[in-house]
Amino acid sequence: MAKKGEVSIYEVQKANKPAIEDVCDAILTKLELKEGMERLLALSRELRMKPCWSHTNVWNCNYKGKRVVSYNVGRGGRFQENWLVIRVYTDKDKLDDFLLTLSEEMRDEFIDGIKCNGCGGCKPGIKINILSKQCFVCRRTEYCRINPTAEQFEWIEKFILARREYLKVTVV
Repeated sequence: MAKKGEVSIYEVQKANKPAIEDVCDAILTKLELKEGMERLLALSRELRMKPCWSHTNVWNCNYKGKRVVSYNVGRGGRFQENWLVIRVYTDKDKLDDFLLTLSEEMRDEFIDGIKCNGCGGCKPGIKINILSKQCFVCRRTEYCRINPTAEQFEWIEKFILARREYLKVTVV
C-alpha cells in the first residue's frame, strides 16, 4: 500500500499497462523461472492468447472469453525470495468433463495441483468428488504452482494446451 502522498504500484501499472516480460526481467532472479516464463509466454502468443494486464503484477490469457491461465509475479519481503504463481483455470462445475479429456497421468498431476495451498480462501481446503473419488482440494479448482520447477513448467504447458483444446470444442 502506498504511503500518503505517494503513488501506488497499482496506479502506475494501471496507467502504463507494463509488458509482462519487463516485470519478469525486473523481478525474477532465478534463471529457471525466467526461462520457463519465456517458454510459456512464447506458447501463449503462438496460441494467440496474449497476456493482458489484470491488476498489480498479474496478467491473464483468455481464449473465447474464458480464462485459460494467469501469471502472477511478485517481489518477496525482506526474508523472502521473489515469486511466480501460475494458475491454469477450469470451470468448477465442468471439472470432470475437462479431466476426462486428459490422460491418467495428466489427471493425477492436475488433481495434485489443485490441492489447497493455504491462500486463505478455503484453508485448509474442501472435499469434493472428482471422477467419483472424494478429494480434498482448493475451492478454486485451478491448477496452481508457486515458483514452478522445470518439470512443472512442462505440465503447465500441457495443461494450457489441453484447456485451450477443451474450450475450442465446448465453447461456441
